[in-house]
Amino acid sequence: NILVVGQTGCGKSSVVNILAGESWAPTSSDLNHCTTHWTEYTLPINTRSFHIFDTIGFLEPGLDTKEYTDAIADTYRAIDALRKRGGIDLLLYCVRDEEIEKMKGHYRLLHEVFCGADVPVALVVTN
Repeated sequence: NILVVGQTGCGKSSVVNILAGESWAPTSSDLNHCTTHWTEYTLPINTRSFHIFDTIGFLEPGLDTKEYTDAIADTYRAIDALRKRGGIDLLLYCVRDEEIEKMKGHYRLLHEVFCGADVPVALVVTN
């Protein structure tokens, strides 16, 4: 079970498509969001199936309070669904290259509060 998180427009869905080797998740050429609710993709690789959860971008400072709380709640529902299926095996934290310094503070929220400190985190830097 893999959870993909990050800011709106940072390329989370593109990362899902790269892993799939084809275009499964909708993407946009600008910084607007395409994912409006967490979405699960089951990717068969060799003899195994990987469940990848693409989430709404919630690490966006420009979101108003309602958008932010809705996005947080939706991401938490994805985390809860993963917990019911055995937990999160990997957190892919997607960050635009120019946002790395600003986003360090969200690592703790994601890693320790939402997912638990035992979940490995991979930083995916996008452009």
